[in-house]
Amino acid sequence: MARPQAWTDEDDEVLASIDLAAGKRAAIIRVIVALVFFVAMVVFTVCGLSTRHSVFAVAVLNFLFSLAVLRVVYAGQKARWVPWLIATADAVFLFGIGFLGPWFEHLPAGYRAALVPSWAIFLFLAMTALRAHGGIVFYQTVLFVVSFAVFLWWPNDDIPMPASASNFSHLFSTGANATRVLIVFLTGVILAAGAYSARRSTMNAIRTARERSTLQRFVPTELEHVVSTADLADFPHGRRQRVVALFADLRNFTTLSETLDPGQTANLLNSFRMRAERVISAHGGIIDKFVGDGILVVFGAGEPRSDDAERAVKAAIALVAEVESWNRKRVREGRQSVGIGIGAHIGEVFVGVLGGERRLEFTVIGDAVNVAERLEEMTRKVEMDLVLSGDLLDASGCLTDRSRTWRALDDLHLRGRAMPVPAYALERERSKAFEPVG
Repeated sequence: MARPQAWTDEDDEVLASIDLAAGKRAAIIRVIVALVFFVAMVVFTVCGLSTRHSVFAVAVLNFLFSLAVLRVVYAGQKARWVPWLIATADAVFLFGIGFLGPWFEHLPAGYRAALVPSWAIFLFLAMTALRAHGGIVFYQTVLFVVSFAVFLWWPNDDIPMPASASNFSHLFSTGANATRVLIVFLTGVILAAGAYSARRSTMNAIRTARERSTLQRFVPTELEHVVSTADLADFPHGRRQRVVALFADLRNFTTLSETLDPGQTANLLNSFRMRAERVISAHGGIIDKFVGDGILVVFGAGEPRSDDAERAVKAAIALVAEVESWNRKRVREGRQSVGIGIGAHIGEVFVGVLGGERRLEFTVIGDAVNVAERLEEMTRKVEMDLVLSGDLLDASGCLTDRSRTWRALDDLHLRGRAMPVPAYALERERSKAFEPVG
């Protein structure tokens, strides 16, 4: 069977383990069926219903062979020839009983369709189909069709036709028996097609699960449900969509880090990140990445919502309040104060997972991200904690909220842009009125 596109050696190992598990189940069922046949032969022999020791011997050999197969499979051996050998052995066993049975030599050609092998074919095909390997099922189908045809029409002209047989001749005519052989063939083909389809579905599921697992290691937790339901092809190739990008930077960190030991520096960063994560999560944002004392947050990267802009603005205000509360606590404890600068903008960006086989990274790239970063840089120049673009405030509807005072920053020129960008800063004295989230 041809491998799906982007199939890997790792996928082969997973498929092999699935095949091994299926082989174990099939081997157990085979032993049970062989045991039932064996017990039946014993009972029939004891009761005098079967006088052929050769049939009993075939049943014993089949049972022992089934036990050997079970042992091989549970030993963890992955020999590819084992399933094919089992399929062949089934045909030998089934028609061995038919040819060696007591009725074969007493029935003329054609009438043997009434014997056990004709009915047991479907049982053995069903057992083989448990392995979900279309090639093996089709191979066994061909064996059964050929064996069945030989079994039916093996010449035995010296057998006298019973007088009563003429009453049933139309049931065992050449046409009727050919139909029986055709039914066996079609049944086997259908089972083989089903097994092939199941195996193909399994292989696709293995590949998809591996791709999802790989992506989920490199995308934010908030995007895992998107990865689990979206078309995986969208992520490696990326897609363009409208999002809100928010940059936040911890103020005074460089100065503070010069006076702190590594452990204290780590505690400071962890405290900031913990508070930032709590605020951003409460407002449905996605933390794209932490970079030193900075953080990039995105709203609308997974499943865009109509209130992305509003939630982003509220998250920015809440983050300012959270850091102010944290700063007051630090001052009370006699530690140096900290501050924060936040810039945010809304616009179309590239969203996707980039990288090679060894390293992947979820990323957001675009002008909106660059503008947000530049606005964060401008918070130092205008001496404000929060600077948002006019586009973002217009989209959020927060500009008309009279509980907050926004100061328009006229003629704000950002690094790398020729034209000024309309922007607003949250008045610092007003921002202190907000309580922290959490």
